Amino acid sequence: MNVANNATLATSTNPSIFCTVPLGEPVQAENGYIPPNTQMLPGQWAASAGNGYVLLLQTDGNLVLYQVVGGPVSTNSSFTGSAIWATGTNDGAYFDVQTDGNLVLGTSEGNVAWTSNTDGIEPQELRVQTDGNLVLYNTLDQACWASSSNHYQVWPPTRWVNVQSSLVAPVKGVPFVLTASPDGPTLSPFVVGSPNQIWQVTADGRLLSGLLGGLVLGQDAGSRTPINTTQSVPVPVEQTWLWGSGLGPTAIQNSGSNQYLSVDIAGGSVQMQDTDTSGQWYFMPTSPLDNIMALPASDPAFPAFTPDQQAVYDWINTQLAAMNNQPHLILRKQYTNGASTLDSYRQDMLGLDYSAFQPHVWQPVVDQLKLELSAASAVNSLFTCYTSFHSLLFEDQGALLSELGQDAGFENGDSTNIGGIILAVLSGVIYTVLSAETMEGDINYFAVAANVLQSGINVAVAAQSSNVSPSLFQVAYADLWGQLSDTFEGLLATFGTMETTILTDWAKLKITYTLIASTAPDGLFWNSGETGNMVKAAKPGYVLSVMQMLLPAKFQIYQYLDVNDTPIDGVPAYAQYIAPAIDGTYFKYWIADSTDWSIYPEEIALTQVWDNGGSKDEFFNGRNGWAFARTMPYTFSGNDANYLVIALTNLSPNTLVATVFNPSPTSAGPSPQTLYPYETVLIEAEAAFPGGVALTISIFDPSRGNYFNEPIASFEAYQDYSGFEAGNVRTANATAAGDYQLSTPLCNEGGFRQYPGAIQASIFRP
Repeated sequence: MNVANNATLATSTNPSIFCTVPLGEPVQAENGYIPPNTQMLPGQWAASAGNGYVLLLQTDGNLVLYQVVGGPVSTNSSFTGSAIWATGTNDGAYFDVQTDGNLVLGTSEGNVAWTSNTDGIEPQELRVQTDGNLVLYNTLDQACWASSSNHYQVWPPTRWVNVQSSLVAPVKGVPFVLTASPDGPTLSPFVVGSPNQIWQVTADGRLLSGLLGGLVLGQDAGSRTPINTTQSVPVPVEQTWLWGSGLGPTAIQNSGSNQYLSVDIAGGSVQMQDTDTSGQWYFMPTSPLDNIMALPASDPAFPAFTPDQQAVYDWINTQLAAMNNQPHLILRKQYTNGASTLDSYRQDMLGLDYSAFQPHVWQPVVDQLKLELSAASAVNSLFTCYTSFHSLLFEDQGALLSELGQDAGFENGDSTNIGGIILAVLSGVIYTVLSAETMEGDINYFAVAANVLQSGINVAVAAQSSNVSPSLFQVAYADLWGQLSDTFEGLLATFGTMETTILTDWAKLKITYTLIASTAPDGLFWNSGETGNMVKAAKPGYVLSVMQMLLPAKFQIYQYLDVNDTPIDGVPAYAQYIAPAIDGTYFKYWIADSTDWSIYPEEIALTQVWDNGGSKDEFFNGRNGWAFARTMPYTFSGNDANYLVIALTNLSPNTLVATVFNPSPTSAGPSPQTLYPYETVLIEAEAAFPGGVALTISIFDPSRGNYFNEPIASFEAYQDYSGFEAGNVRTANATAAGDYQLSTPLCNEGGFRQYPGAIQASIFRP
């Protein structure tokens, strides 16, 4: 038996590339469950529930799992998709789900091109799951093999949104949105700056609440009740949802019950229903240009003319060339030349004398070209508006960055952890659409800017642009603006590419033109007079993102538990925060220099945070992007200079598990700990004489299929034993795996008989 290769993401599979995928006949696989003794022949396929993923044996012999981006998934049709896993073979003649538990891709010669090597199990089925994973289960419902492709989805990208009802009309311009409440989700009017109205949609189908704390939208098993619930690990189907990726409003379907999230229009309540009333919800921003860019290229690029009509088109080109003093002109190649030029061509064309041609010949040509010119002019104007928005937003950001750095106490020799912040700056700008007051009538103009900007980010990242990167790295403060400006320029170049692509493809151009005339949530109607207000509304996101990058590099959070809520003695009011604990005591926090707990940031630095919408609770608790090192004052109960506090911040949408290994003779914990998305957990270690602290921190992602027991990040933490001064704090052997990255750990030495040492590390997934 000749086995070509084992299961892997084929090197030829690029998850950023969209392509047209032809389908033949499906195999029998209800909801994507492929039973044993099923054989798949070239062209045959099986789709997950909701048709979000398709497993296809291609006619070229490659077995490929696709994520569906658009188009029908049905017999003898084709869809637009992105390959997220493949066997990487070119000689597969059949794919067998065998009764002995093995998955085998065989050749026409009877050899084995690929196998899962799982023979000997009692198979239940191979499932094409709604999370993008291909999993083989045994009769005990245990996963025995998985493609581990649930991290390669490209559609829809993870992003923060409002979930707006399409059935309940806005009142005085204020839309009704899905809102998390103690009694479950409700539908209520949009309120500026409300985290319970913000949701993050993830590629594997979760809806994370902006309240954080691991809260997600789920459905109560066995009932019609949608609930706000704490995310389980691994994620159960009741906490994942299916929604459309096309243009316009979408249905939101629970993966566990197959029921739909619905609105009682009369009562305004949110409930579940059995029937699909499609088009009940918009995700805002909707990013409609993603969908348009994902369409396959038109062939031909523009509608073809008959020979008689082509003669009219050629004559029009000759006339326009003469009128504009050009030796040669092809009208359809002029669509990228700017709105004013196209408007001029349109007027010239409409003024020509067509009497030499029969009306039934020339009229269709003129009508089609008039429509194309109007559409191209509108697209040119849209991107001109966005370019103005982009330039105004970032033109003085070098000066603003310098101001923020000065406020935060930075000097040119200082360094900071970017920690995925390049994209976080851009996403922070978008995040402000969820709390922007820019409504005029029924139109939220900033939502249009967010629709365009989010699309550009998605396209740039999907194209793996070198300038628009979510990578983690350290950079000198003096070089920071250069890094950011490269990103902004790279993003602007992406928009130029998007514009050209749309203007040279009639299917994309026609849809974009329709959206430009629309004021719906997925519309692109842009009043150029509102651009200045949009820029003003977007800047707070920039400020917060930059301060999230700068402040943790110089300062850390000090915390302790107290029996009263009196202010912390000696700490300025602007630098402290007091919050009640469940047991009637109080958490007390303050921010100070990482080398001295009595040196505080300048008040202006924190004023920049609070005045731009920063939450004190999130700031001092290390949530939603605030990744500070943390420590506590010295106590005589062991909490001294031989103590080390390790803060782990999860900047990914997945729930992770943090575990301490080999702590002996060091005492460390708690371990394991659940690390919810955008949250920070603390691991406290007590040094042992004479070795000090020496331990390994490993972080796991339980959703990683059959790789769940392999760490996605790890590092070693050390602190020398303290005698008469604080021990040295350091890390070593930091690694990351899969599509996760680990920031360069921050190491802060403790103050002898004042506070323990501290380490901060962030885990990020592009």
